[in-house]
Amino acid sequence: MDDRRELTLTLHGLEEYNHEVDGEVFARKLTAFLKGIRLSDKAVNGRRRHKLLLTDLRKNTATASVREQVYVLGPSPGSGMEFFEDAVQAVFDNRPSARQLPLPVVREIAAMNHGSGHSFAFAELKSTTGNVIRLDEALAKRARSLVLEMEARREGRDVRFTGVAYGSFDGKLEEVDLRGDLWKGILVLSAGGKQIECTVSALEMPDIRLALKRRVVAYGRAHYGGASGLPERLEIISVKPVKSQGEGNLARWRGAFDIPEPDPAEDWN
Repeated sequence: MDDRRELTLTLHGLEEYNHEVDGEVFARKLTAFLKGIRLSDKAVNGRRRHKLLLTDLRKNTATASVREQVYVLGPSPGSGMEFFEDAVQAVFDNRPSARQLPLPVVREIAAMNHGSGHSFAFAELKSTTGNVIRLDEALAKRARSLVLEMEARREGRDVRFTGVAYGSFDGKLEEVDLRGDLWKGILVLSAGGKQIECTVSALEMPDIRLALKRRVVAYGRAHYGGASGLPERLEIISVKPVKSQGEGNLARWRGAFDIPEPDPAEDWN
């Protein structure tokens, strides 16, 4: 285990509050963050094997960093911190493995995300390995949905299908948030005007400009939570503009299927 491994939680405040984060909100998220790691330590080692040392706390940016330190001697322990990071990533990706996680860990992931977009804008979980996971409304919905699904399975109740699939969606990118390392957007579907939260970090800036306020077909990984037929989140990996009116519709076939008037010289009987 790498004793230098750290996890950092950063909360970003709401625009209407000048991007500042309420202290009580930060305290609740930090508590869920630490409890999630603690439960992960127990899950991977059978018991608590580590202390969690606070290595950095910056109140002006609502950031806290923690590191593991072994305090119970014995066989080389697994990293609860690594387990927790992988658990958050599994929920974020909506992997089948997320359904095999301990329910208490998933509950803390849900608590850590709860209120995003309302009591705070979003948060980020960063590792010394360079991995960054965005904690936002989409992840909050997925975590809550997973908790309900796992509780339903535990009680033997039926649950709806959930999973990840590649697909294409016709719509306009109406909003883009370029704050943080993972960029977020909202795709408004051409059919019905339904909104899908999406990430656009895989796109180049010219592609984002192309899709903004313009009709495109967005391709990517769609995450379904089972609540409806639409995905809860779409990871857009490419966009293709939709042809303007008249280029891709039946107008260009006008006259192609006209039936000619019969020639009197020909026998039509």
